[in-house]
Formats: sequence, C-alpha cells, structure tokens
Amino acid sequence: MLRIGKPSYNPLANVRLPQMSSVPGTQDLQFMLGKAQRNWRSAVELPFKYSDSSYLFILTVKCDMGSGEPCWMLYRNDPGGSSMIWSFVSLDVHLLRNLVHTECAAAAGAGELSEEVWIPDPATADAMALSDSRVIDVFSATAPASGEGDGQLTFNTPLTREDASLEGDLARLQVPTLLQSIQMEKMTGRLEFQRAGQTGDVFFDEGALWHASTVEATGDEAVLELLTWQDGNFHFYEGERFLHQTTKRRLDSLLMEGITLLDQWVYLVASGIRKTSYLVRKQPDISDSDFSMSLLDRAGGELSDLKELYERIDGKSTLDQVLARHQMPKSQWVPMLYNLVSRDLVAAADSLPASGPKMPEAMVIEESVLDSVTKALSRSETGILSYPALLYLLTQEFYRFKRGGQPFSLVVFDMCATDSRQPNGVRALPIQSLREMAIRIRSAKRDLDSLAHFETLDFALLLPHTDIEGASTLVRRLERLISGDPLMNTIHAHQIIGYFGIAAVPEDCDEPGVLLAAARKAKELAKQSNKPLMCFRDRGSLDS
Repeated sequence: MLRIGKPSYNPLANVRLPQMSSVPGTQDLQFMLGKAQRNWRSAVELPFKYSDSSYLFILTVKCDMGSGEPCWMLYRNDPGGSSMIWSFVSLDVHLLRNLVHTECAAAAGAGELSEEVWIPDPATADAMALSDSRVIDVFSATAPASGEGDGQLTFNTPLTREDASLEGDLARLQVPTLLQSIQMEKMTGRLEFQRAGQTGDVFFDEGALWHASTVEATGDEAVLELLTWQDGNFHFYEGERFLHQTTKRRLDSLLMEGITLLDQWVYLVASGIRKTSYLVRKQPDISDSDFSMSLLDRAGGELSDLKELYERIDGKSTLDQVLARHQMPKSQWVPMLYNLVSRDLVAAADSLPASGPKMPEAMVIEESVLDSVTKALSRSETGILSYPALLYLLTQEFYRFKRGGQPFSLVVFDMCATDSRQPNGVRALPIQSLREMAIRIRSAKRDLDSLAHFETLDFALLLPHTDIEGASTLVRRLERLISGDPLMNTIHAHQIIGYFGIAAVPEDCDEPGVLLAAARKAKELAKQSNKPLMCFRDRGSLDS
C-alpha cells in the first residue's frame, strides 16, 4: 500500500540476526543478502565480535526497492557510542568479506592480517578482478618447508631487470591486486607504472601508502587515477623512499572508490569516449526541470556541477579541451561525465559534423490543433485519455517494438482516499482531485509517455523506451510529486492510497493483450500483499 506524504504507520522493524563470535564469512553475507532481498523495506543487521576485541561490530544491508542493489554499512560500538565506519553498494559478497575483515583488524589493532583474509580462494580472486584479467602468474602463494619462513605471500617470478625486484604486465595483474600484495608484504620502495607515454609512481613505507603521482595528479587522486589503468607495465624498486607523505586515505578506502570509478570509466570507453573525442549535447534545448529529473537518480555528484559541465559542452570541443576549461581530477570528471552519458544527455563523436544543405523554413504547427485531437481522445470529466485511446497507443507501440526492438512498459494503478465511514475504509477521489492528480503526474512524466484510464476505475501510464527499472523510478517520482499540497484543498496527501503494478515488453511478454493482463495482475498482487509497487516478474517472491 502506498501512502502519499507522511506515512501514518510505523515502518517495519529491522531484521536482527543472532550475534556471532567471529567475523562473518561469505556464506553468512550471502544469507544476509538473501534475507534483505526478501524484506526490501527493512535492514538486516548482524552483530559480531572480532577475535578478543572488546568492540562490537554491526554489519547491515538493505536493498533498494527499484534497483535491487544492496547497500552495506559497517558500524562499531565502543564505550564512546556507535559510529559508522563505511557504507558500500555491491552484490559481491566475496569483496565485502575482505573489506569487513580488513576494517575489523585495523579497528581492533590486530596488526598484520592473517593469510585467511588476504590469500583468497579462486572464487574470491575472481570476484576481486576488476576486468577480464587472465591467470595471475606474477606471484603465487607458496607453502614453505616445515620450520622455514612464515607462510606469507612470496614473489617467485624470475627477474628480467637487475634493479627491479618485481615487474609485470597490467593486462595480467590488475592494479588493485598489485597494491594489496605490496601492502600485505609490508614492502618499502617505489612502484613505477608505464603505458603509452604515461608514467606514474606509488611509494610504500613498510607496506603503507606514502606518496603517489601521475602527470595530472598527486596523492590520493593519483592512486584513484592509476586504479583505472588496465594496460601497461609496472616495476617495483625496493628500498626507494620519498621524503614527504602525500597520501592521506587508507588503501582499502581508495580501492572501494576505485572500483566504482573503474566501472564508470569502462562504461565511458565502451560508449566511445576518448580524450580526443568531440562531446555533443544530445538534448541541447532541455529545460532545467527536465535536466534535473533526468539526473534524479544520478550516481553521485552535485546537480549544479553537472549542469555547469553540460553547458561547457558546445559540440565543437574535444574532451581534453572541455577539461582544460574546467580543471578537475579524474575522480571527479569521470563520474560526472558518466552521469551525462548514461542518461543519454551527452554523446561522443570522432569528428565535427559537416554542415548540411540549407533547410527550408519550418511549417507552423498549431498547438490548438494538437489540443483538439487530445481532447477528442480524452474523457471530458477528467481530461485523461480514455481506455480505447490507451489500447490504440499500446498497439502502435507494439508495432514499433516489432520493428525496432525497443522495450516499453505499462504501469497500472489505482488512487483512492481513506474514509473510515465507508465499509472498506476507502472512497473514490472526487473529479476535481483527479484533475489535480493528472496535472501533477503530467509534470513528472516525459512528453512521449501517456496517462490514460484503465478499464473503468483504474489508470495507466504507457512508457515507451522504458524498462522495468525505469518504470519503477518514475513511480517513486510520482510519490514525491503527489505528496505536498492538498488536492484542490479537499484531500490531504497522507489520505491518498495507491497500488502500482508494472509489466514490460519484452521482459514479461511480447503481446499487447498479455501485457495488459500482466500489469493488471501485478497491481492486484500489490493490493493483496499490501505493497506499494509490484512488478509482474517479482510475483514469485510472494511465496518466499
């Protein structure tokens, strides 16, 4: 059940698991993740202790209703109170296990980490790889003979340069794994990176990050930039030191941020983005409100900074030229450009578009003519498209799908007001309130989306070029926009109850009649299970 505005009910309590006497393993984290996916409105908490430490740690996970991505948070309780150590969004329980082990050992003053933490099994090693890396043969974990050595990770690669104690290819050994290995071995020296005329250095002191530099950055920013390098060579020169420390953050913290940065960089490269690419605005006339709405669920970054970068893209400058006018480190401009490209606001071009022939003067399209057509297809009392009009538009969208393969979604929903005087506790919205509701929904949807009546009492939104995730995002926007001022000063927002069902082509079906039935069924299931939103594909979760 969706209540618009401030909810009058108490949220569901968090799921508290029994306290563990040791750090959770991958199976424990997988169990937490599964429970969070089945209890999407609650956080799953797991308290535990590390070794003989007096600290109590609490690991929580909660899944986003729309994207399904889990957000993990690690807390530490001590005599001074409770504090959050970090939060991280990931489906990778192997990576989360290593992060939890690392943080607990550091917080408890355990010193050197055990091999159990830092020498992962094959599944963990695969999960930590940040690209399609092949077998890592630059180093290997060897078991020393009885009574010899301490069983730590040892480097076995034959040296090919007299002055380098370690060298290799970044295509075979990724930067994160290399940095972690040097930290684990508590090595001191300079790690040099080289690729295509670019160089970078990272200095370690007893395994701790000390200094990093590239042509464009120094310190932590240089480490983040190097984490995006996927090709080139590296050499480690043992014993070399740097006088001043420039890195401030811990390596595991930089690795967490670097994973996201690398994923965004890989996406940009796959989208054709190069330093020499010309950047083009795909929607040059977009309004400020539409721009803000497109980036409502952005991957970080301030909206004002994104707008400023967008306005600097003039269609005549390369990425290098744009960055020269707006100095930013790579850890800042990559996420910003990722937001603009992934939201279909910016694209790359290899060359400037050629000037075409002079176009004829545009013909006048009277808005009154368009309004008359819309009025003829709408119900007069609400101003909303009629159900037959929805069927016609749905059929046309289906033909476009057959021709071009573009997905589309249908959202079926109802809206009513609470009324204790009625037998079922609800009543239909007055016509004036429905008209106000339609105005607010139109302000949230795109111009190509269609709001219509569905059968007799329900409503529908037809969303071209939209998958289920995009439709779920729109439903959340509707909740925020509808909540606020009373509807025509008669019904307060918190009195409104709505249930939404979503189905999509081709994910759920490939026939218009089946799509109608699937969206209606999803809405009915949402009402039966007392949930605000139900996707047809998730109907099986009601049995769990």
